[in-house]
Amino acid sequence: PYIVALMLELLQLSGHEIILEIGTGSGYQTALLAELGAFVYSLERNLDLAERAGERLADLGYHNVEVLPGDGSQGLADMAPFDAIIVSACSPSIPGPLRAQMRDNGRMAIPVGSMESQYLERVWRTGDTWHIERLIPVMFVPLFGRYGFTGR
Repeated sequence: PYIVALMLELLQLSGHEIILEIGTGSGYQTALLAELGAFVYSLERNLDLAERAGERLADLGYHNVEVLPGDGSQGLADMAPFDAIIVSACSPSIPGPLRAQMRDNGRMAIPVGSMESQYLERVWRTGDTWHIERLIPVMFVPLFGRYGFTGR
């Protein structure tokens, strides 16, 4: 719960944001995002997890969430731009498509690094200027996909 809370805090949500979440998992963090933002698009690469989390969130009354199966490293260009992006898996670098899909003044929380050494990074954009702040060491599952780790 600590790292989820920290990552949510890094997004500085005010309640009006369109959010992209990469890695739905059980839907726990998705539900928190739905409480804090206007709408959440959540991508999950595991089809079974995506279906179950989507059903669970709907059963709990979250109607401002759409859970979709897909390669999170590619983001969701059709729904971009996003005010906030949160990534729940480590990427070797910040995927280009996620950068491209972030709105001006948008914020991102993402673990970046290797399988052995990772840091949580806060990313924000001001016009054409990108700001990246390395925060704390973390350990997340790898983000597999076209712009993430390869092999699965």
